[in-house]
Amino acid sequence: MPPGPPAPAAPSTPPVSPEPDESRSALGTKVLVLSAIVALAAVIIPWGEDGLDVLSLFGGSGDDEAGQAAGGRPAYRFPVTVAEARPGRVIETVELVGDVVSSRWAVLAFERSGRIAEVYADLGDVVSTGTPLARLDDKVLDRQLDVARAAAQGAAALAENARREAERGNDVGDDLSASERDRRNAGAIVAEHRSNQATAEIDRLQAMSEQGVLTAPFDGVITQRAMTDGSYAAAGAPAFAVADLDRREVRLEVPAALATGLRIGAPVTLSLDIDEGVQLDARLDRLVPAADFDSRTFEAIVDLEALDPERRMLPGLFVRARFVRRSVDADCVVPADAVQGPPDAQWIVLAAADDAPDAVEGAAPLARFVPVRVLARNATQAAVEPLNAGDLPPGCTVLVTGADNVFPQAPLRPVPHEQIAGSGAETP
Repeated sequence: MPPGPPAPAAPSTPPVSPEPDESRSALGTKVLVLSAIVALAAVIIPWGEDGLDVLSLFGGSGDDEAGQAAGGRPAYRFPVTVAEARPGRVIETVELVGDVVSSRWAVLAFERSGRIAEVYADLGDVVSTGTPLARLDDKVLDRQLDVARAAAQGAAALAENARREAERGNDVGDDLSASERDRRNAGAIVAEHRSNQATAEIDRLQAMSEQGVLTAPFDGVITQRAMTDGSYAAAGAPAFAVADLDRREVRLEVPAALATGLRIGAPVTLSLDIDEGVQLDARLDRLVPAADFDSRTFEAIVDLEALDPERRMLPGLFVRARFVRRSVDADCVVPADAVQGPPDAQWIVLAAADDAPDAVEGAAPLARFVPVRVLARNATQAAVEPLNAGDLPPGCTVLVTGADNVFPQAPLRPVPHEQIAGSGAETP
């Protein structure tokens, strides 16, 4: 039988392409995984100044071999700068601010009102005690004085006449009655009192006339003038201000935390921001033993009368005062930046050799935390002592920068602090 026609082939199923959303999700997952790998590599792979530290990656360079972890992988070493602790003296100072003021000054005013007839003094004039500064117009007062003088003369005449009448009545005796003699004697007494009253009125008007002239109460300089010729002066209104420039003092604001530590006679250096050439070595003269209730600060005073005869520090100038708070000779003086922690719990970090029995010779130094007590501190140095005796051996190596990034027994890559500071490069 002849063969029949071939059977039709089974239709092939075309491949199904992934949905677009599934493709994007897979791609995003790959990107996230790749990013994580790169970030992890950036942390654990050592990088040098010029990029990837290839020598460390493949076994390390000669100076890093001792710092590698087990299995040949390089151990991370914290970059720090270090300095040697040395004996020395640390002078701790505190800076306060204040103002120059005149300790003797006066605001002058007329005691009575009136029109200004003439002003004799101007701003900046140097005046002596009793120097006239201004005068009121006293035309009306002068007329009142003339009237009072005339009245006093008449009262004095009447008093004299009454006195003589009383004397004659007393001499006559029984020719006058007792009541008449008493009347004459009383009249003489009253006339005498009226005469005294008229004289007192003259004195009162003369005192008012003297009040019309304003004079300097002491030697000084006119620092304010609030009137001119022809202006009206009210009683008690400020007219002039006089300051004694020889009696000057510096008044300093002292925080309560420092007030108990200051002592009378403590050395202080005074300086001006506006003139760096002005610097005076003085001593604390007075300390007000009560705080201002508004600012809660105390006031310390330094007299300038004998210190500054050239008057370089004038009233109103801003002054800085530097006190020596304490001076300490210590066996261990370190850079101030090496001290870590709050004031009541401070420490420093040493770069110490690994003293474990299985330590590799030449291994990286390890961080060792030592609690300390700060004896004195200034802007650059700190004198410290360990809380536990023997924790700070002479010449120990102290971390200056990078100490806040390490932990106990952390391996270190130290660089001398002076080398970094001298080269102008940034410290780690």
